[in-house]
Amino acid sequence: MVFKMLLLSLVLCCVLSSTSANSVHSRSKRGVGTCNLAGVCGQNERGTIPCAVDRAPTKFDGSPDSVAVLKDECPELFDGVTDPDLCCSEEDVLKMQDIMKMISTQFADCPDCVQNSKEFICHFHCAANQVEFLEIVKQTNQTVDEINYYINEPSLTQLYSSCEKLPAMQAFLQMTGCKPGETCGIQDFVKAMGLTAPFKINAFLSKDDEKIVVNGNPGNAVKFLIKQGGQCASS
Repeated sequence: MVFKMLLLSLVLCCVLSSTSANSVHSRSKRGVGTCNLAGVCGQNERGTIPCAVDRAPTKFDGSPDSVAVLKDECPELFDGVTDPDLCCSEEDVLKMQDIMKMISTQFADCPDCVQNSKEFICHFHCAANQVEFLEIVKQTNQTVDEINYYINEPSLTQLYSSCEKLPAMQAFLQMTGCKPGETCGIQDFVKAMGLTAPFKINAFLSKDDEKIVVNGNPGNAVKFLIKQGGQCASS
């Protein structure tokens, strides 16, 4: 079951179907934008399902404890900003905190993987420019059924590489039928993430310096702030 927890921590309980796309601009952490996802509107056997929203990012209005969680776990959101505009709600932060605790414990042998996974989670939920990398494809009332998620492929590949040596990752990749260390790669990583999840996300992977259109406007595919210093046990 460890590989399932890896899945939950890395993909935020989302189904990812890998697709190519014409992408990407550099990530904009503090851009003025629109929030597409916030809060929790559903639950199934695979996890929680977010709400579809259409609002401007706001100053985080949460308890001191939840603010502390954000500052500790998502410092990149506060890069040069004391009180940033965000899309995540306190409910989101509480859900994130549970995942953060899990990955910090389960993947302690791989600090880079832990940090990069947290960056993935923080950006997906909280970045002020969600409208530039997320599209709502289908929803039932306010509950999200399917979205498009635009990701910088080199950046996601580095995230994958920082976790690749974990036994949990090796077991996770075997779900696709590839042979870890031989034939497995980033496409298998993304494919494996589609095997369990509460709603569907179509992941559009794109190269550096390519351009995308998201929600009818120029977009910014997610480019993670990757730490990759070889801090990972080999077994």
